[in-house]
This record gives sequence, structure tokens and C-alpha cells, in this order.
Amino acid sequence: MGKSVGVRSGGQGPKVLSLFVLLAVGRRAGAQDLVMMVSFDGFRHDYFSVADTPNFDTLREDGVYVPKMKPIFTTLTFTNHHAIATGLYAETHMAIANALIDPETGEYHYLFEDGDGVLTKDPRIIPIWVVPCHFREV
Repeated sequence: MGKSVGVRSGGQGPKVLSLFVLLAVGRRAGAQDLVMMVSFDGFRHDYFSVADTPNFDTLREDGVYVPKMKPIFTTLTFTNHHAIATGLYAETHMAIANALIDPETGEYHYLFEDGDGVLTKDPRIIPIWVVPCHFREV
């Protein structure tokens, strides 16, 4: 199986609502590494053991698999995705449900209406996909 990343479960804690898999692909000499996060929304923690899942098993074996994930509150997909991408809790990254709150204006920006450009609007909140842009060689 792939590399297991230990995450404190906080005792009995809530069951995992989503399964996050990180894959590192494109490992040719001289090529830049590509990191892809695959999220299975609503995918129970035990689905791998109750069904034959050869393709998912390959993802787990060749990538990085997180066996336990303690979601932030609220346990909504987009809120947790943005927490993973920024390393921040919802009260800081302001992603609630499928919307972001602009701390300056109090306006709601809906992901599916405003597009993902709204995710990088606040220069203090930097998602992981923006970080390489800051370190590119000129």
C-alpha cells in the first residue's frame, strides 16, 4: 500500500466523511513534479473493504493515502478542501459551504457562480496551487 500519513483522530471522533488521496505523478528526470489531490465526496471510510475496487486500490498503492481524516467544522466538502489547500481553518479562509465571505465587504461569493478566481482574491490567503507562482525562476 502507498505511504500512510498519520493523522491524530482525537479519540473516537466523527467518522470520515471524505477520503483524500494525494498522488505524485510525472516523475520523469528533469520534469516538474505534479501533485494531484483526488477527493471522493461522501466516500465512507470502509468502502474500500466492502467492495472490490481495483482502480482505487492502485491509487492507494501508488500514491499517498490518508487512513484517518478529522474534518474541520463544518464538515462540508468545499470548506474542508479549502482548509487543505490553504492550511487554514474556515474562520480564517472564510470558505463556508460553497461560498466565500469577503471580510472587507461581507459579500458572499459563490463558487459555482463566481468561478474559482474568487479563491485567490484575498492576498493573505494563499492556496497551495498559487504558491509555485511565487517561486518561479524568472
